[in-house]
This record gives sequence, C-alpha cells and structure tokens, in this order.
Amino acid sequence: MRALRVAPLLLALSACVVNTDELEPKSSAECLAQGLKACGFKCVPMDDPATGCGDVSCAPCPGGGAHTVAYCLGATTSFCDVDCEYGYGDCDFDLGSPGSNGCERNVLQNDAFNCGACGNVCASLECTRGACKGAVVSAVRRTTPVGIRNVNSSVYVLDPDVDGGSLWNVETQVEIAMGLGETRWMSSLYGYDSLVASGTVPDASPYGSLVIYDIANLLGPPSTPASLWTGYFRTAAIPGERIEGIDVNPGGVNGAFLFSTNASNSGLYGWDPVGGMQWLGNASGVLGFATWGTRTFYGVNTSGGEIRWMDVRNSGGTTTYTDGSLAIATGIPTRLAVFENTYYAPVPRLFWISEVDGSVRSTPVDGSGPIVTHVPPQPDSPLAVDITADSNGVYFTNWFYGTVQMWRPWDQRVVDVGYSYGPVGVAVRYPTVWWTDPSSSAVYTVDVP
Repeated sequence: MRALRVAPLLLALSACVVNTDELEPKSSAECLAQGLKACGFKCVPMDDPATGCGDVSCAPCPGGGAHTVAYCLGATTSFCDVDCEYGYGDCDFDLGSPGSNGCERNVLQNDAFNCGACGNVCASLECTRGACKGAVVSAVRRTTPVGIRNVNSSVYVLDPDVDGGSLWNVETQVEIAMGLGETRWMSSLYGYDSLVASGTVPDASPYGSLVIYDIANLLGPPSTPASLWTGYFRTAAIPGERIEGIDVNPGGVNGAFLFSTNASNSGLYGWDPVGGMQWLGNASGVLGFATWGTRTFYGVNTSGGEIRWMDVRNSGGTTTYTDGSLAIATGIPTRLAVFENTYYAPVPRLFWISEVDGSVRSTPVDGSGPIVTHVPPQPDSPLAVDITADSNGVYFTNWFYGTVQMWRPWDQRVVDVGYSYGPVGVAVRYPTVWWTDPSSSAVYTVDVP
C-alpha cells in the first residue's frame, strides 16, 4: 500500500499565516488615532472620494456625468465635489446640476472658441491640441526679435539686427535704445522683475563691451531718459566673445549685476556703480541667471551640470560676495527662473532648462528637496530655449516643436498655451504670454487658458 505524501501540504499550510485583525471591523477610535476613518475592515483616508468624504459616511461620492472626477473639499470635510477630467470642460455650465451632461467638451481639440479651456477664444482663430496660434501683436521692425521680458508691466524686446542692436517697447512700438550690440538669441534681457538689457559688440580686438541700458534706473540716481552705462573688460584672446547672461541682484550698492562670458574666458563677473567691475571666479558654461532675495543662481557645466549660487550683500558701502552649490547632476542648466507662490510651494522653486536633453527641471531654492523633472528628455536638444515665471506658473518655449508651454502649480501639469513656427524668448504679464519668433520676424501673444 502506497504511503500518503502529506508533508509538503502540511508545510504549506503551516507557512500561511492569517492576520485575524484584518477580519475584525475597525473601530472609529482606532482609525481616528491615525487620522483616518473606519470603513468596514479597514481604516481609510477621510479625503478618499471612493469611500465618501469626512468621517460621516463610507458611501462613494456620486459622479457628475461624462468625463468627471469626484473629489473631497479638504481632508476633514464631509462635502463631495466633482470636477472635469484633464482635457475636458463644462462649457454649458451645468456641472453639479440634476441631469448634468458632465464635462461635455474636449478642449484639447482644435476649437478656436474653447481652446484649452471653455471660453478661451484664440485671437488668431487658430487652435491646435488646445493651444492657440499666437497672434502677432507688434512687428517691431519685423527683423529678428530675440530676448523679451516684462519690466514693470511694460514688455520690451531686443532686436540685434536693427540700429546696431535695439531695444523696443512691444506695445507702443517705440524704439527705446539703439547701439546695444550683438544681442543674439538669449544673450540679453535676463533678470527678475527689475530688468536691465545688455549686449556685446565684438570687434577685431580681443575685447568686447558690456552695454547696459538701465530701464528701471537701478544703477544710480534716476535720470531721464534712463541711464546708459558701458563697462569694458577683457573677455578672451578670441575676437567675438560675448556676454550670455545678465541679472540684477538687489543686495549690492545701488544694485549689483552678475554676468558671464561664453567661451574660453569662462569668467563670472560682478559689477556695481561703486565697486566697478569685479572678477568673481571661473564659471564655465554660464548662460543664464535667476535671483531670489540677495541670492543669485547660475548653472555651470561641471559635475554633470551644477546649480551654484552667490549671495551679494552691501556691508559698509562695500559689495561682498559669497558662493556655494545648490545641486549637481542637473544637466547643464542654461536658462533659470524662480517660482514663488507660498500657497502652492511653501519653499520657492528654482526651474531650469537642461542644455543636455532639453528637459525642464526644478528643485527648492534652499536645497530641501530632490530635483523634479517636469518635461522629460526630448529627441533633439536643447529644445526649450527660454524660461520665465510669475506667481501663476512657469513658462518656457520649445523651439523644435514650435510651442510655448506652461507648468501649472495647481495640478502639477505642463500644458501647451501657444505655438508659432520657432518660438525663442518668452515673457509674461498675466493673463498674457508674449514670445519672440525670429524665424517669423514677429512677436506673438496668447492669453493663458
């Protein structure tokens, strides 16, 4: 008679441990001690719409019709609400009403009257995938507009091919200054709120010139028209070196300015009206700056790309500089911007574009968190070429795809807001975004959906 082989079965049964606690209904007190609520055999979050909201009910929040998402208003309230799925809009405004058809319109389709959002009408009457084709707002002599910024609620643009390098008010089409030099691509109009335009004039000598047109009269006693300051310094033994980035830091005497050269000089300079030109050290690959308080951030191409910072302070009438590192392995940061809105980000975030792969990344300005990638690496880099921010979000251009994009803090999404043939510089004066397109010899604008 064959023996029964039961040992493996007994071993398997002995290894199966049943947690009888999971079979017991949870008490409210047990769950509340963890900040949760009791629903049957589990403790669940109070703001989980699948089990109702608050500690009153475990019934799921009701739906609101097609393409809707239920959510809770706050972590402790018992009130359920409903919103639209991403890409859809309630354009007949019946959401939440009895018999609602939900979010009935796909706003990412080519609807010029509901482009990206209900009621967002494209001035150009052209919409693609939820983004308006930019409307030409100013020809600005229709040559090669490049750098653009909002300075004290006026939008200015640089054109390197008109009058030896010119600065224009986009809306009035008035030429503010000329002779600013070779302001190619993003070599100018970088700053934080209070901005100074700059350019260089390469010639046959190994010298270039920094030309600063002081729009906001930050360089000393106010004057009318605004001051024009010119500083000379040796860039390198190669003719044609140029300044790639400039920024205003309020910590210095009457304002301190940080800027860098592009090639073999690799110099980081500071300048103010009292101390003049100061060599601050080597900083290879600096292309842009962003300032937060008295701290100016800049990217260099060491350590796989690094974000460094420099504090600029006025002590006893002398400008002093201290520096340090914020993050490494950042992917050669080119353009930078600081997003400040304590409702969405208790600690301001520094955003930048990686020259290595065209990605857009950010990290807290105090180094308290990791690097987050908002736009992943793309097939042809660098694609994103300019970036700016206000309290509503972060805006950047993507030349390869011909789009102007926005990072929205309230839903952490990156969305297209506009497009043209080849956008380069970008500026914002909410709710309007402006950008330059030297390929089309035009300045464009759209309203943010």
